[in-house]
This record gives sequence, structure tokens and C-alpha cells, in this order.
Amino acid sequence: MRSPLCGVVCVVAVGLSALAPSHAVEFGAGLLGTGQVREGGRPDSTEVPSNLYGALLGSKLHHGVGGETYFRLARDWSRADGATDFYLGFVRVPARGIELSLGRQTLDDAPGALYVADAGRIRFDRGGRWAFSLFGGQPRYFEPLRGPEIVSQDEQLFGGSVRLRWSPQVTLALSFLQLQREHRRVNQLAGAVWQHTVAQLAGRPRVYALASYDTAESSLQQATVGSGVAVHPRVFLRLEGAYYKPQERSKEVLPGLDRFSDPLFALFSASSLKQGRAGLQI
Repeated sequence: MRSPLCGVVCVVAVGLSALAPSHAVEFGAGLLGTGQVREGGRPDSTEVPSNLYGALLGSKLHHGVGGETYFRLARDWSRADGATDFYLGFVRVPARGIELSLGRQTLDDAPGALYVADAGRIRFDRGGRWAFSLFGGQPRYFEPLRGPEIVSQDEQLFGGSVRLRWSPQVTLALSFLQLQREHRRVNQLAGAVWQHTVAQLAGRPRVYALASYDTAESSLQQATVGSGVAVHPRVFLRLEGAYYKPQERSKEVLPGLDRFSDPLFALFSASSLKQGRAGLQI
């Protein structure tokens, strides 16, 4: 008779931080380990998979240089095989209002979606009304949520953004992104994000709107309008409406691929989306 499934899960979290007052240098590290013993897919077999997730961070080093890295080490002890996933790792070099970052990093300047890319980015922000950024590199994709990296599709992206602070309560950001695969254009998006905080009213209500427009196809890809307010010191209420229309030019570039401008939504849907959402955060 086959023995019943037996599982043992072990989670270990280790945190480390150090501060050197003379140079104000900051270091941080974190480790998360998971392990399991389970019945294998074949009769009378056992699997012992384990994962080690780690993060290393440093900031305020010499001349303000800093960096971050996030990784995963996986191993099945019953089969003596494993894998290594390198999620993020980059270096930041600031200099008089200009910050240069190199490595695998999250690009949040692009319209339409967040990208993890092997890229370089330069930002200019001296705390005034205007801020600028330019970026370029090769996007990377991972199986959700913590799976291995997907094979690269020979993609490149580049773009930039401009942010205007009208006042401490009002900001406007304009951005541009071109994504190409095998040197053929897949996306060419222009985006805008507007946000206004009404500080004079109770709860400091915030109104925001964002949109991304495909300049090559002359079509609106995504639009969102929403508002949020703190109805209580520990309760935040948000109302939001969204419109999403995926573009299908990726099928013309490489048949069989189904990746839209929003990679997360593309996992679940291939049609237009009209959506209304409400959230309560306590």
C-alpha cells in the first residue's frame, strides 16, 4: 500500500542590518528558506525540494553609491538537481541631482506596465518642478509568482519620462516607450499620469487619472480614473474605473506569442476589458 503524503515545511527568515555612523553607510540582508518532503510523481519515490530566497542591499556608500540584489537558489535533494534565479541586481550612482543605475532593475517610468529589464537608466531630479529620466535595455520575464525565468524573446525597449510638479498637491508625468522584438516594433506607447491631492478637505482625498496611447496604431490602450480618501485614520477607501484594450500586433511579429502591453493581464485574458473596482484598506 502506498504511504500517505507526508509534508514538512520549514521557513527560516534572517534579517541583518548594520550602520556605520562615521560614514552613514547602510547595509541590509534577508534570507528566506522553504523546504518540503513529499511523495513523488512515480510510485515509491520521494521528492525533497527546497528554496532559498535572498536579498542584499547597500546604500550611502562612497560618494552615495548604492545597490540591491534579489535571488533564489532551488534544489531537489532527492535528485541532486537545482536551479538559480537572479531576479534583480543593480548599482545606483548619484551625482548632483543625477542618478545612474545599471543592472537588472524594475523600470517604473514606462507607460502601460512595469518591466524588469537588464537595463541602464539615468534620472535627473534636483527636487524642483521638473524631473527627467531615460532608459533602455532588454526585458526579462519570470513565471508567476516565483518561478524560473522565461527564455528571452530577443526583445529591446527604450524610452523616457518627464515629471512636472505644479504644486505639492498636483503632479503630471508624461512618458514614452518603444518595445521591439527581433528588431521589429511591438509597442510604441505614450502615457500620462495626473494626480491631485485636496489637502484642504478632511481625509486628504486624492484624485488620479492615467492613460496610455499607441502612437503607431493611433489607438487608446489603457485608461484609468480613480479616487481615494482616508475615511478614518486606519481606514482608506478607493474607487476606480479602468478601460483596457490589448493590441494584437505581437501575433504578426512572431506567430503563437500572445503578449500584450500589460504582461500580467495577458496571462488571463485576450479581449478588451472595462472594469470597475472598489477597495477598503484597514
